[in-house]
Amino acid sequence: MKPILFNTEMVQALLDRRKTVTRRVVKPHREAIIENIWIDKEDGEVVVVYNDNNHIGEKGYIKPKYQIGEILWVRETFYKSPTHGGWRYLNEVSPNSPLTKTWKKVPSIHMPREAARIFLKVTGVRVERLQDITDEQAEKEGVPTGWPMEPVFCPECKGEGVLGTYDSKTLGYIEIDCYHCNDAKVRFKNLWNSTIKKKDLPEFGWDANPWVFVYEFERYENES
Repeated sequence: MKPILFNTEMVQALLDRRKTVTRRVVKPHREAIIENIWIDKEDGEVVVVYNDNNHIGEKGYIKPKYQIGEILWVRETFYKSPTHGGWRYLNEVSPNSPLTKTWKKVPSIHMPREAARIFLKVTGVRVERLQDITDEQAEKEGVPTGWPMEPVFCPECKGEGVLGTYDSKTLGYIEIDCYHCNDAKVRFKNLWNSTIKKKDLPEFGWDANPWVFVYEFERYENES
């Protein structure tokens, strides 16, 4: 059983059973340009063909972090009691709750296995370019299908679905539908970039169109 990290928005999508797939960047063992990539059907290893000045046509192998049939436990941000060792999950606690002042907020990376409440079973693994994602797949990634939504899905309208603009006919202020988040794919794009450190955007951001592992999964209830 292995841990897997999700941010707060995606944890909620898992709880709502809206999220059944996740994409993770393929990172080669060394710095190189990946020309092509595929999964070997016999042993499940990922075959990588490099295309840089020193390694044109050279092949390498990468093992997907998660394999079909594996059970994963979800790491999420939580609050830990300073006295009795209990915990409360972030999405269960109101920002104005007194608990936020007395309990310790613990980042998801530090969640122990015994605190996990969500378990997933990997049902499929493949590799593709990030921008190959379709609207249907974006919805399976857990992005919302309507407004309002969390600001992370649109840095322009902050998830409200409307933008203020100037009307040249009336010379007044009007609101229009936000075109920065008007379909599932672009909402996923915004979400993806929000999870990438600024310094890594040129290599792993949406515009870089990196290779990604696509892990499909289902909720696993018999975690014991």
